[in-house]
Amino acid sequence: MTRTAVFDVNETMLDLASLDPVFFDLFGTVAAKREWFARLLHPSVVVTPTGRYEHFGSLGLQALSAVGTARGVPIGADEHDRLREVMASLAAYTEVVPGLKRLRSAGWNLMALTNTHLESAVSGLTVAGINTEFERILSVSTVERFKPDPAPYLHAAEVAGASPDQLWMVAAHDWDLAGAAAVGMHTAFVERPGAVFSASYPPPDISAPDIEAVAHALIAG
Repeated sequence: MTRTAVFDVNETMLDLASLDPVFFDLFGTVAAKREWFARLLHPSVVVTPTGRYEHFGSLGLQALSAVGTARGVPIGADEHDRLREVMASLAAYTEVVPGLKRLRSAGWNLMALTNTHLESAVSGLTVAGINTEFERILSVSTVERFKPDPAPYLHAAEVAGASPDQLWMVAAHDWDLAGAAAVGMHTAFVERPGAVFSASYPPPDISAPDIEAVAHALIAG
């Protein structure tokens, strides 16, 4: 039986460190990036049950404006353009390619599943040089429901031609893995700096410091 691993994209494989200068220049502190990401994730969770899907990129720009309002910093088209440009050119963490290649060499089927709109996701993974490591690149834009709603994970299982319990979800976000676990997927937590797994969610089946370590654990298991 072919084993399938489904990878989240932003922060799990693509490093958001390139955004640090953007937030430092705008707000005088890199800590504003975490505030921005939280303000980005919150509406993505809300719009799904309220039936108001918007592209993740659009939510990201709205979140930047919200941070600006909260901090008293004007945000306009130039600031939005800069954020958009940097987000489109994120680099992969250094261990991502070796980890993915290790899994592929071991016979694993690899897929990406992201909240980012499909065209942007394909472009971003291509710029990062890792698009060819995946059999399929999937986006919630296909089902118009953001993770951790069940629909994206079930769509990934359908595309893989497998039941959810035959798939592994790999992510640096506990809420993402909670959504995957809720539909029966196995879960692997990538312990990126600052990432903490909430005790409110079912613990991950695997927890490892990076993608290469996750690959080793999956192959060994």
